Amino acid sequence: AFQTALERTKPHFTDHTWTLFDLSWLQKKGVTEVAEIANVSLQQVYVARSRVLNRLRFEVAAIVDETW
Repeated sequence: AFQTALERTKPHFTDHTWTLFDLSWLQKKGVTEVAEIANVSLQQVYVARSRVLNRLRFEVAAIVDETW
């Protein structure tokens, strides 16, 4: 279910936003490290991660509803 939710979530975001999320949450790199790698502010990493996680929660809930 989680992989399906990721696949449904990804098209809603730019590659840049997805990369910030992927590095900081899926790959568990530190926010400071991700900001340095992507040459962005810490705030941009937190915002990208938050937006993707909110959508991901929505998709997981939708999948759960579909299976009931």
